[in-house]
Amino acid sequence: MKNIFYPRCSGRLFFLGCCLCLHQAVKAQDLSWSGRPQEQHHRKSAVKSMSLTAALSNISQRYHVTFDYDSETLAERQVTAEKVLQYLQSQQQYANLDALLKDLLTPFGMKVKQYGEHSYTIYTPTPLPMALPASISNPLPYTAPADTTIQGIITSVTDNLPLPGVSVMVKGSTKGTVSDAEGKYHLQIPNGNAILVFQYIGFDTRELPAADKSTAHVTLSSGTSSLSEVVVTGYTTQQKKDITGSVAVVNTKDLLSTPAGNFGQQLQGRAAGVTVTSNGAPGAGVAMRIRGIGTINDNGPLYVIDGVSTRSQSLNSLNPNDIESIQVLKDAASASIYGAQASNGVVIITTKKGKAGTSKIAYDAYYGMQYPGKGPDLLDTREWADLTWTSLRNAGQITANGNPNHPQFGNGQDAVVPYYILPAGKQEGQVDESKYDLATNQIVKANQAGTDWYKQIFSPASIQNHQLTGSGGTDKGNYAFGLNYFNQQGILAYTYFKRYSARINTSLLVKKNIKFGENLQVAFTESTGGNYGSGEGNAIVNAMRLPPIIPVYDIAGNFAGTRGAGLGNASNPYALLYRGKDNKTKGFRAFGNAYTEITLLKGLQFRSSFGIDYTTSNGYGFSYLNPEHSEPSANNSFSENASYNLRWVFTNTLTYKKILGYHSLNVLLGTEAISENGRDLSGSRVNYFSTSQQIWNLNNGDPSTQTNASTRTETALASMFGRIDYSFHDKYLFTGILRRDGVSRFAPAERYGIFPAASVGWRLSEEPFLKGVTWLDELKLRAGVGSTGNQEIPRAYNYAYEYGTAPGNSNYDLGGTSNSTVIGYYLANLGNPATVWESTVMTNIGLDLALFKNRLEVNAEWYDRRTNGMLTQPQLTALAGRGNAPFVNIGDMRNTGIDLGLNYRDKAGDLQYEFGLTFSHYKNEVLRLGDSGTEQIFSGGTRYGTITLTQKGQPVSMFYGYQIEGIFQNEGEVKAHALQTGMDKNNPAKFVGKYKLKDMNGDGSVTLADRTFIGNPHPDFTYGFNISLAWHHFDLNLYLYGSQGNDIYNITKYYTDFQTFAGNRSKRMLYDSWRPDNPNAKLPILDANDNISNGISHSYYIEDGSYLRAKNLQIGYTFSTALLRRVNIDQLRIYVQATNLFTITSYSGLDPDIMNADFTGGGDLNKGVDYGFYPNARQVLVGISLSF
Repeated sequence: MKNIFYPRCSGRLFFLGCCLCLHQAVKAQDLSWSGRPQEQHHRKSAVKSMSLTAALSNISQRYHVTFDYDSETLAERQVTAEKVLQYLQSQQQYANLDALLKDLLTPFGMKVKQYGEHSYTIYTPTPLPMALPASISNPLPYTAPADTTIQGIITSVTDNLPLPGVSVMVKGSTKGTVSDAEGKYHLQIPNGNAILVFQYIGFDTRELPAADKSTAHVTLSSGTSSLSEVVVTGYTTQQKKDITGSVAVVNTKDLLSTPAGNFGQQLQGRAAGVTVTSNGAPGAGVAMRIRGIGTINDNGPLYVIDGVSTRSQSLNSLNPNDIESIQVLKDAASASIYGAQASNGVVIITTKKGKAGTSKIAYDAYYGMQYPGKGPDLLDTREWADLTWTSLRNAGQITANGNPNHPQFGNGQDAVVPYYILPAGKQEGQVDESKYDLATNQIVKANQAGTDWYKQIFSPASIQNHQLTGSGGTDKGNYAFGLNYFNQQGILAYTYFKRYSARINTSLLVKKNIKFGENLQVAFTESTGGNYGSGEGNAIVNAMRLPPIIPVYDIAGNFAGTRGAGLGNASNPYALLYRGKDNKTKGFRAFGNAYTEITLLKGLQFRSSFGIDYTTSNGYGFSYLNPEHSEPSANNSFSENASYNLRWVFTNTLTYKKILGYHSLNVLLGTEAISENGRDLSGSRVNYFSTSQQIWNLNNGDPSTQTNASTRTETALASMFGRIDYSFHDKYLFTGILRRDGVSRFAPAERYGIFPAASVGWRLSEEPFLKGVTWLDELKLRAGVGSTGNQEIPRAYNYAYEYGTAPGNSNYDLGGTSNSTVIGYYLANLGNPATVWESTVMTNIGLDLALFKNRLEVNAEWYDRRTNGMLTQPQLTALAGRGNAPFVNIGDMRNTGIDLGLNYRDKAGDLQYEFGLTFSHYKNEVLRLGDSGTEQIFSGGTRYGTITLTQKGQPVSMFYGYQIEGIFQNEGEVKAHALQTGMDKNNPAKFVGKYKLKDMNGDGSVTLADRTFIGNPHPDFTYGFNISLAWHHFDLNLYLYGSQGNDIYNITKYYTDFQTFAGNRSKRMLYDSWRPDNPNAKLPILDANDNISNGISHSYYIEDGSYLRAKNLQIGYTFSTALLRRVNIDQLRIYVQATNLFTITSYSGLDPDIMNADFTGGGDLNKGVDYGFYPNARQVLVGISLSF
């Protein structure tokens, strides 16, 4: 069999004039049938005949199609039809390819069958025999008699779906057929010794004896290079081999192997250059970053779903099961078609569509349990008492008897654990429990063994997902629908996320040249749980802080807490979660579009799409009294908020495609209008007479305590864009893009920006000097440069001066009554009419390589990404008043990096295997933050100040503080060292055992000026490794993900490792604090008076955040097709799965996979700070995939 493959290329022009000029130039060449223009004027007479194989080769080049045929059968045949020969000599009388092939093949008694968009099989038709009786469900094994018929179904080994258009030939003969739309084939064979050859583009060729039992039903394995995939690249599609920009194609099957609430969590590590961080909270958001951090503002990418763009970073409403394909546009040469929205990259998502053929119904589901990991290593009650006692004694806090005194542990030589903690420090028999009263006499017994608060609030929880999909259609129209229910209960008590979603995608060919379609998804979500990025206020941090001596409940079953003396001020974490279990957030989202496609002329198509993204959200919460707390709330309260946002996108494009000989041209011109507006409203009241949910509305609170607020946003964007893709000889590639955007955020004179891009590619593997390299299948070099923009800043009217009102700022007693005020206004926000876009210029150089019959694929890229005119708020003097500074273009930032992807697939006997590797490295640097060059942005607020610093010459969000040199071992070291806060060199013994801070400037005194960079949250590199195995009906997938070289600022140590409040402590504080016999300790001496070690930012908080995690392990079994057909089932697969199976790390926190505290597009100024986030759970589940 001979396979000639000339894939279709596509191209787009900037300007119509360029298109016409190039069209005329190419047309004037009048290429000869041989494809050699230089011979045109030397031809003396028309060719009288040519071989049939040469004719097919000529047609392949002209139409960029593929022909499968028996080369021996066609080798001696000559084409003599005058009409056909004239066309092949560029006379061009044929209107379409079908007519040409009919006239070409009919004289030889041959026919052609099309399968796929550009692939054809040439065969000699044979009479079809009668079908086998229905009673014979599996006629093999048997030895086929002479002149009999073999029939069966051909399916893909990967998904068990039928393959239409497979060429089935009898080896060594011209007899053959092709499979139909359902994968069925019938073939007459000469005798039982015949060998059948199954060949299909994109799959490995398979040969089987006719007598072999597997010849009735055959499975084919994928063997093609992914470089031939057709991908969406922004308003159009291209084959991956023709792409000149940086586009990452994500395998959606790999995504779905990871159970999660949104595809962003599943995407982690699957695409080189794409970094995703999240946490384990049900319905948690993600922070997705493409090729580093390009701004101190919104770094979230643009999402384009079925052609409709959205800036929303909330992915929970999009059902991952509906996704057909995902492409990530990583460089400006590919993303600049989206202009001012694309500086942070573009994620293009296409949802599943119906296909012509038999209707299909599929059900996919999994159910499993989630298990929390090991919690923090904290003290039990006895250990906590000993630490308290030692700390008091070392601090000199002793009474007349020479012993410390504590309200719970007494005044003896050693701390005595009491029987009761409320009343404080009482022993058994000293309290009359019958006099219990929650308000005035709460009685709480001590947990003498110690309460493990982590285990009290974390426990195994379920996760389940159910997906019902259907699809079908004809050549006139198709449909696809999906229904989904997702329910993830949190491992943290009383937290959960639920989603109910439905999708319907349809298209209808109303005329030969007119198609209408729509894509629509609606989703309803519901969640409960707190803000797990807020630090000490959340339940997880309180579980670290609350002393172990406190039980969950008092003697009457009410919650216990820190009401007793000497217990600190942490909250009962279980009480927080229980009281918040009915506080909910509910959301609704409708996302979709309606479109029409009209073919105006051959190669010229008009497309119009109108899409919407409509979201609503409602949240409410009741705050209960907490009488068990040392600082109880004076009143209960209720708050509620509601919001909506509507974004519509109206896109119109005109596409022209033309192929002339070796030239392929694709021109795209378009316009786009986007409008977005929304409102949010919030209010609260206190002093509710009851806690019943029946009265949870604002009207039932004290009206004198009411607060309310509302905001409104409205933005618009108008665009024109053009694109040209051109290829010559299918090996020299060029893409040019130009987009002009206007946005309402900026002043009228500064609203418009132009974003150009250009890229080139060279497919060296198509050059004659490499054609003889048999092990080289594809080699392409590409380079591009382009510009994109960013206008995502918090203010919708940055150019305007905005006024506001607030009683404390603008109300005045103009009447002089001293008991009333008149409302006034003050300048709340300063404006800047000169503000323009952030502009990101990116240079990208890449290599695509396929070797050893496409078994090995390599994708390597280097990039330089520079953001110019970064929008920042300058530091203003007090003379500017109360107004907030506007955003001004006074910053620059740079990212350079490497993306690498490797994939190897092969088989050994019946074992198929595939290995994939992604590797990403970037280096971030701030080039400018202002005109002076000394501007600084501090962030990461804590009780002891800011802990991150962004400034010129350094990466974003560097950890900032004092560098610890060690611990003072003796008085001599104290005297010799630079003076530190709290140090008295006349009494050096007081500082022995304390931290020794580095005097960075050497001036003999450690001050604020000696703070330095103490850690870097950016990894040296991240990587993912995937292993897939398939053997007979079994399959296995293992996925590993890792991050190397990044630091984490573990702020939870502030509560567990130092004298912060009177809470619990870590075991390392008790056992690894400095003592004369432990000079190499990590922590300073236990000292109850030490308010310095925990009062500053220093290097002890910095830990290595590197880790390697087994993200997913799945083992599946697919049942035999022959067996399933007996019960009318097309496919059935069951599997077991484990996620987050193990993690290798030295990090002491709950989880090294640290998210940003802010999930919107920002949050990068606090990158790498662990505030005590919701950890990821280990999941074990079972699943089923069933289709009819």
